[in-house]
Amino acid sequence: MTHAHMNYLKNYFNLLGYKMEIITDKNFEYLSWHDNFVYSILFPDINNNFNLIVDYIIEWINVDNEGYKFKVAPAIITFENVDDLIIQISFGKNGDLFIEEITRDDKHLSPNGEVFMWRYTILLNVGKIEFLSTGFHQVFTDFPKIGVDQKYDGT
Repeated sequence: MTHAHMNYLKNYFNLLGYKMEIITDKNFEYLSWHDNFVYSILFPDINNNFNLIVDYIIEWINVDNEGYKFKVAPAIITFENVDDLIIQISFGKNGDLFIEEITRDDKHLSPNGEVFMWRYTILLNVGKIEFLSTGFHQVFTDFPKIGVDQKYDGT
C-alpha cells in the first residue's frame, strides 16, 4: 500500500464521516487491494457484472515496533460490462483467497465504439483473474473497524 493510497482513503473516509459510499474506477490510481481477503466470486450476471466480495484494508496502522493494526471494511467490487473472462485458480492445500494486486492496461474502444474498455488483471495468492471491463465501482457494506487481523471483525 502506498503512502498516497493511505492518505487518499483517510481523507475520503474522514470527509464522509465513515458513510458507506461508492468508490469508482476514476480513483483507480489511488487504490490498492493488496492482502484483501476474498470471500466470494460472483460470476457475470445478465448485465455482465462480475463481483468480488472482499474485506477492504483501508489503512495499515504501524503500532511502534509491535507490527500493524488494520482498518478494514467489507466491500463489494463490481466490474461492469465484463467480457473475455479468464479465471486461473489452484488452491492446493491453501484454503484462503486474497488479492495481491489489481492492475489495468490496454485501454481501447469497445467493438461498438461507444465506450472504453480496460484489460484488468487480479493477481491472487493462488492464481489470477483476467477480463475486459468498462470500469468498476466498490461499495462498502459496513463501517470500518480497527483490529489486529486483515479480515473484518463483524462482531
